[in-house]
Amino acid sequence: NPSLGGIRPSVAQLNESAVTVTWTQDAKIPEKYAQYFGYRVDYAVGSFASGGSTLGPTVAHDAAKKNQSLVVSNISAYKQYAFKVVPYREIGDERQYGFGSEAANIQLTTTAAAIPETATTPTSSSTASSNIKTTTKASKTVLPTDPNQTTKQTCEAGSFGVGCSEKCDENCKNDLCSADDGRCSEGCELWFVGDKCQDELRIPSLGNIHSSVAQLNESAVTVTWTQDAKIPEKYAQYFGYRIEYAVGSFASGGSTLGPTVAHDAAKKHQSLVVSNISAYKQYAFKVVPYREMGGERQYGYGSKAANIQLTTT
Repeated sequence: NPSLGGIRPSVAQLNESAVTVTWTQDAKIPEKYAQYFGYRVDYAVGSFASGGSTLGPTVAHDAAKKNQSLVVSNISAYKQYAFKVVPYREIGDERQYGFGSEAANIQLTTTAAAIPETATTPTSSSTASSNIKTTTKASKTVLPTDPNQTTKQTCEAGSFGVGCSEKCDENCKNDLCSADDGRCSEGCELWFVGDKCQDELRIPSLGNIHSSVAQLNESAVTVTWTQDAKIPEKYAQYFGYRIEYAVGSFASGGSTLGPTVAHDAAKKHQSLVVSNISAYKQYAFKVVPYREMGGERQYGYGSKAANIQLTTT
């Protein structure tokens, strides 16, 4: 599957109702198979954390270019939008989406003078956990957590321990941690958790899972799937699932974002009801897992599509 996991697109306002989204393509796509890959721009008012987003235009991968751009129109001035680019692979009538880019935000105005965000390409890794951090090194005094220790220890930011000889974990926000035991003082960088921020919330996957679909009535179905068994129980609150569905198949390029549910560590399977759909039509359903932290949601590999022909009974 293609990935833009460590890429942040840039967004530039064209006029009161349109922007240009530009991104770096997945460099690992083989040139001779470029025709099987493409990209879709998704966007949301405010942020993707609200759960509602719009599926925007698509474009084929272009092996002759490093960057691609798409225009998104019919949006509103005076609103803040978040944009991301989701790559996909497609063969036959099956389309599967890979890791999307990081979100880029822009506040639309009534003029085209908006300043776009700067595109970011990680220098050391293409994974979603790559972060470029700016650290201000300063002296920081932290009260010891050991009650038997009666004096304060002063260490330069980024270090701790006896004689300040140990380094804070690189995933501590601002490189700040307790001078006594190395626990991160200001929390963790995105997608890292634990007292010392050493546990990464990996991107979830349902890549080899088939969901099942059962009709409830003329306008509703129940979708059931096996959850991602690799999600650690102690970090279950950071994960969830969303249903997507399309009339006919996902290959047509248009799909609807359905309901979401949190990962449940006490269960092997999950189910959701999708309503307000039409009888006499064939639908395709899939389940897309996600991780969510600090207002940022990132989707992983979705399940294989399950199809159903709705009837009036």
